[in-house]
Amino acid sequence: MLGAPTRIHSSLWIALPVLSITFGVLVGLAARAQQNSVEERVTMLLGHMTLEEKLAYVSGVGFPNPSPSPIGIFNIKPIERLKLPEIYGVDGSIGFTGQGATPGTRYPAGQLLASTWNRERAFDEGVAQGQEGRARGVHRILGPAVNFYRTPFNGRSFEYMTGEDPFLGAVMIAAEINGIQSQGVMATAKHYVANDEEVNRFFVNVIADERTLREIYLPPFEAAVKLANTAAIMGSFNKLNGDWACESSFLITQVLKQDWGFQGFIESDLGAIHDGVKAAKAGLDIEMPGWVTIVGGNPIEIAFVGQMTPDKLRPIVDEINLDDKVRRLLRGIVSFGFLDRPQLDSSIRSTIREVKTRLSRSRARASSF
Repeated sequence: MLGAPTRIHSSLWIALPVLSITFGVLVGLAARAQQNSVEERVTMLLGHMTLEEKLAYVSGVGFPNPSPSPIGIFNIKPIERLKLPEIYGVDGSIGFTGQGATPGTRYPAGQLLASTWNRERAFDEGVAQGQEGRARGVHRILGPAVNFYRTPFNGRSFEYMTGEDPFLGAVMIAAEINGIQSQGVMATAKHYVANDEEVNRFFVNVIADERTLREIYLPPFEAAVKLANTAAIMGSFNKLNGDWACESSFLITQVLKQDWGFQGFIESDLGAIHDGVKAAKAGLDIEMPGWVTIVGGNPIEIAFVGQMTPDKLRPIVDEINLDDKVRRLLRGIVSFGFLDRPQLDSSIRSTIREVKTRLSRSRARASSF
C-alpha cells in the first residue's frame, strides 16, 4: 500500500518532462503561426504600395509642422487608399508629455527609478505609461531613454534610468519596455548611442573604441532588442567616431540589425540627419519628423527641409533596400494590432488616476532609501 503513491509519483515525474516539452512545442508553433500571419499581411500591404508611396512612407510627419497632425510629433504617415492610419508618436521618457493630447503623469527622475534596483517598479511604470497612451489614442511612446550619466552637466540625465551601470540599465530598460508594450503601445529606446552630454550635443563627436561601446554604452540598447523586443530605436544627434549616429552603417546595419537581429525600425531624432542618402544607405528606416534639419547649435538653428525625401531617394532606390524599411514600419503596425482595433481606449480613464498616483509616490519613497 505504501508503494502505490510512490509509483504514481514516479509516473508523474516521468510524464512532466514530456508534458513540458509538448507545451513548449505548442507555444512555439502558435508563436510561429502568429509571426507568419503578421508577415503575410505585411507582404500583402507592401505588394499593394506604389514606389511613390514607399518613398514618402520613410519620412515622418507630426505636430508642429506646416500640416499639423492632431496628436504627436513623430508620426508615421497615413495611406488612406490602403486603410493605413496615421501612427501617433509622443514623447514620454518619464511621463506622457502631451504634444497635442492631454499631458500625463510626470514621474520622478529616471535616476530615482534606477536607484531602486527594482525591475517590477520599472515594469509597472511602463504599464502605467502604456495605459496613458491608450487613454489618449497614442500608438507610440518616444521612450524610455537609455543613456548614461557620463557628466553632471548632461541636461537630459533626468530622463535616463541607467545610472553608470550597463547591467542595471539593461535590466531596468527591458522591464519598462515590456510594461509599455504589454498595453498595445510601441516603445522607442533612445538615444542610440553615446548621447551623454548637453553642451554642443547636436554636433559633438564622441570617440569610443568598439570594446568600450559594446561593454558600456550598447548593453541597455541590446537588452531593449533581445529582452523586450522594442518596437523602435531612436538614433541620436551626435557623431560617433566621425559619423553622425543616424548615418552610421556600423551602428545601424552591423550592430543593430545584423548582430542583434533587430526586427523593428530605427528612426532619427528630430532633425538629426544631415545627409539623407548616407542615412538611408546606412540602414536608417525613417526620418522624423521629416521636415526639419538641425544646421547650427547653441541653442539651436534649424532649416525647414527634410533629408530622406522622395526626390533625394528616388535616384538611389536600388541601393537602399527600400522595401525592408517599409516592411519594418508595417511589421510594427500590424503586430501591435493597429489595423484591427481603435487605439483609443476610453475605459482606461476611470482607473488610471489612482494607479498612476500610487506608482509615482511609491517610486519616490523607494528611491529615497
